[in-house]
Amino acid sequence: MARPTIATLPWMAVLVLVSLGSDRATAAPAVVGTLSIPGGARVTSMRVVDNTAYLAMKRAETTDLLVVDLRDPSHPVLSPEAAVELQATVHDIAVLTDHAYLATSDDTAELVVVDLKAGRIVGRLDTPGASDGLSIRATASEDTKIVWLGTTNHRNGEEAHFIDVSDPKKPSRSLSFEGFEDLENIALPRSMAGYSPGGPIIARGRLASDSALTVLAIDAPERQLRILTGLDETIMARDRNGDGTIHIACLGDSNTYPNFGQNPASWCVYAGQTLWHRALEFSTLAAMGHQLTVHGAEQLDAAIARDADLAIFAFGTNDVAAGKSSASIVAEMRALATRATDAEVDVLFATIPPRYDSDTLRAAIKALNAAIGDAFPAERLIDFWTGFTSEHFLADGVHVNRAGTRKRGVRVVERLRP
Repeated sequence: MARPTIATLPWMAVLVLVSLGSDRATAAPAVVGTLSIPGGARVTSMRVVDNTAYLAMKRAETTDLLVVDLRDPSHPVLSPEAAVELQATVHDIAVLTDHAYLATSDDTAELVVVDLKAGRIVGRLDTPGASDGLSIRATASEDTKIVWLGTTNHRNGEEAHFIDVSDPKKPSRSLSFEGFEDLENIALPRSMAGYSPGGPIIARGRLASDSALTVLAIDAPERQLRILTGLDETIMARDRNGDGTIHIACLGDSNTYPNFGQNPASWCVYAGQTLWHRALEFSTLAAMGHQLTVHGAEQLDAAIARDADLAIFAFGTNDVAAGKSSASIVAEMRALATRATDAEVDVLFATIPPRYDSDTLRAAIKALNAAIGDAFPAERLIDFWTGFTSEHFLADGVHVNRAGTRKRGVRVVERLRP
């Protein structure tokens, strides 16, 4: 099956931000401010942009899109003139300048566009088949605005859509493809840093004015929006270049390159959505068909040029298929580790996932992983081999499906946590 591609989508390739190795999260969580929405409203989604929260609240048969001013974190204030009523549940929100883009449960308008200045709906788009909009991301260039919309799985059309919203009144699909499953966002933890809010955490974000503050949207009868300090977790990585961030570069082949028919699109995206610290930044530099022995140095140089602090290599599948020996692959891994160290970049290597299209290649990969285990200490490795069955791969037996992507993401998160 061909992997879907699209040009320059930084929101899919670049993730969230991590903890400095010397800046461990030690302060206990503390509530700075709260906001209660009266009437028993239930929060369904939230997006924080700059110092504003866009909050979807479900009330009986309608949903209110509310705008909350967070410039004073201790005293969040509703902006009633910006409220919009919708006849559907809002599962996710994206915001670009003066417009909000909503993934909704309306079978006739999975995408709804709201003019935030006018406080009204200005555009709708119905995707093929009967489905719910579940997740949404947005990006913009000088003359184009694009949203990616993920829907529920259905038989009568695709689940993943790139939609041109340059004219917010006339959104139009520019590319769609099969996702083969519900493209919902990953579930957030019920507690963070020991803080249990008394209800599920629906969404979280950060304030532009103070990135140490976390904004939580809680499914609770009161104090549905809360602002806290002390929720950042400690990450086992270092700020090697002293620029105030930990930039983790994800290098590899098509199993690391974002697959826009999944959500999250890659294990790298999963890690960025799961780990929570204001200083952490992920980027994906992988490319389809790449080999460690041919393209590893090229991707590492790109990571160095972007001031990466840690490079995670996830190659090998294509090297083995090309007939490269275990000895040559391990030798290149050693050379890349030295090259990275000289550039003051830390390195982690992922072992090679199994292939289920060829018993011969799977046996060769098993032997290569044994050689990698002999060559590098366990703390420099991430296990992408153990426990990966055919159920974690697409029908081709080579490319990971959503379950495989998330399992790889879990392994990366486990390596980066204490």
